Amino acid sequence: MPLLTFTHDLGDGKHAFGELVLNRPQALNSTNLEMAELLSKQLLAWQHDDRIAFVVMRGEGERAFCAGGDIVSIYRSLTEQPDVAQNGDHYAYQFFRAEYSVNHLLHYYTKPVVALGQGVVMGGGVGLFMGASHRVVFPTTRYAMPEVGIGLFPDVAGTYLLGRLAGGVGEFLTLTGSSINAQDCGFLGLADWYIQDLDAKTIVEMLPSLLPADLGNPTLALNAALRSLSTPYQFEESAVWQNYEVLRKLANPVSVESFFQQAEDLVSQQKTPWFEQGLGLGSKGSMLSRTISLALVQQNRSKNIAQTLGRDLWVAIQCCAHGDFKEGVRALLIDKDKNPQWQPLEQDVRQYWQPAWESPALALSLPD
Repeated sequence: MPLLTFTHDLGDGKHAFGELVLNRPQALNSTNLEMAELLSKQLLAWQHDDRIAFVVMRGEGERAFCAGGDIVSIYRSLTEQPDVAQNGDHYAYQFFRAEYSVNHLLHYYTKPVVALGQGVVMGGGVGLFMGASHRVVFPTTRYAMPEVGIGLFPDVAGTYLLGRLAGGVGEFLTLTGSSINAQDCGFLGLADWYIQDLDAKTIVEMLPSLLPADLGNPTLALNAALRSLSTPYQFEESAVWQNYEVLRKLANPVSVESFFQQAEDLVSQQKTPWFEQGLGLGSKGSMLSRTISLALVQQNRSKNIAQTLGRDLWVAIQCCAHGDFKEGVRALLIDKDKNPQWQPLEQDVRQYWQPAWESPALALSLPD
């Protein structure tokens, strides 16, 4: 099995905690369908187990918490069976449905969940991380939603998350796919604790000795334990903090084109390497994906997590069936020529975010 689970006794004979280890280090712990289904099964089992006080998630190895979904497997399923638009038996459909179901479960989980975001936290990894009640980052954390570079969009409710950042910041991270570090995460409120001198596995091993014999309120006990290990953020090491006033000037763009034009004007006035690099990265992304992503960031500011994830399933399937996703993965990970041939923006993009399932049973209906 790709997923490892452990139960750790807290020493009082009454309580334990569950540990989920994403165990695909050779693939930076990216999640496939089997892993998504196992995550849901184990989380549900522990939610109904009175002995389990809380859950900890980490990635195997030091390189990554989770680099996202296993998009190579999705790509292969699309080459073998191109007709995915309304096919509930298709691997791509089943994967996205299972992944978003896990995200929803985490956001509404009835017990504390600690996510140890060591190394790469990207795409689907952000979806797992943001659903946790206690989010920990490290000096090695690299956090990003780079989906426009592969013809997708910030799914796993990423547009809900990015749309709630300060105006301009969310749009920049969405349209460029720029990565940020632990200090950026702290500054933006995307993480709760910064632990500098310990790795994720060591923290799990230390937790039983840091918690009180009478666990009482697990949330408060975890707060105290993580606080004792944490280090204050150093916002001067945050590229977002350094460029914050410039980013704020990019709020509420009316189009992708106007965003990049205004951003280029700002670069000419105030050159900063991180900002300039992000614009260069974003300009290479799919225009279709960037247009879809910007629309979703703006629209999902008025939606909740369940509504966002429900629509994400439709958008993801449309990107697979009609969008640039397959070409983006080919260029980046299959042929590795890094020269995607994006389709021109000539279609009515509204079809990508206006669900029209042939069968209501295909829709992902989630409780609010």
